[in-house]
This record gives sequence, C-alpha cells and structure tokens, in this order.
Amino acid sequence: MKTLSSLTAALLLSAYCCTALASGADEANSEFIRQQESFSQQLRGQDNAPLRQILEQQVRQNPLSADDARFIGELKQRQRENLQDKPTHGALYFVSFAIPQAGLKRMLTEARRYDIPATLRGMVNNDMKTTATAVMALVQDGSASGVAIDPTRFR
Repeated sequence: MKTLSSLTAALLLSAYCCTALASGADEANSEFIRQQESFSQQLRGQDNAPLRQILEQQVRQNPLSADDARFIGELKQRQRENLQDKPTHGALYFVSFAIPQAGLKRMLTEARRYDIPATLRGMVNNDMKTTATAVMALVQDGSASGVAIDPTRFR
C-alpha cells in the first residue's frame, strides 16, 4: 500500500511538473515569436537604399564573364520554355482557428500582403455560424479579406 501511495504521488508530481514545464515552454515560444515579429517589423521599416546601392556597385565592379552570362541566359530560356507547357497554379496558405488569435492575424495579414488565398480545412466546432462569426471578426479587424473552407485542398 505504501508503494502504491508513493507511486501515485510520484505520478501526480510528474504530471504537475510536465504541465508547468509545458506552460513555461509555451510562454517562452510566444515571447520568441513576438521578438521575431518585432525584428521583422524593424527590418521592413528600414531604408534599404544604401544596401541596394552597395550591391549595384559590386555588380558593376565585378561583371560576369561572357561564358557565365551566356550560361545564365540559356538557363533562363530553358526555364521559360519549360514553364510555357505547365499550367500555373497559385499558392495556398493553410490556416486553422486552432492557431492562437495573434498568430493567425499575422499569418492572414502576410497572406493578404502577397495575395495568397487563406484556406481552412473545416468549420469552427463544426458550426457554420461560429465559423462565419470568427471569419467576420478577422475581416472587420483588417487581418483578412476572406477565408476559403476547402477540406479537399489539405490532401
């Protein structure tokens, strides 16, 4: 009986520690994501004209040899020819309302920025009204211009 009590106490303590560690990891991950988003915003806000000028100067100072230029031109031509026969398909951005709200808003903002349609696999709680309400909240917030629901795209 004493062994059973000790084992039960050890299991409960283990479960408590795992839960505490998991919540700490979630907070650490969230903080890391916030830091990365902040850094990304800073980079977007910077004027990159000086960097562009330096790169253009390096290209002018180090021109390609005739062989290299011809090789690159041939590669471009082959790529164009290969793409002419293939249908073009646009990108899709798969999202879920299981993603935390802040992350979902950032994802949808990026999808809209690059004109990529956001696609859901299914409805929130398998309910159309709840799903429509959730999508409308994102649209009114300005995070998304709309979201498609298409489970077949996830295959």
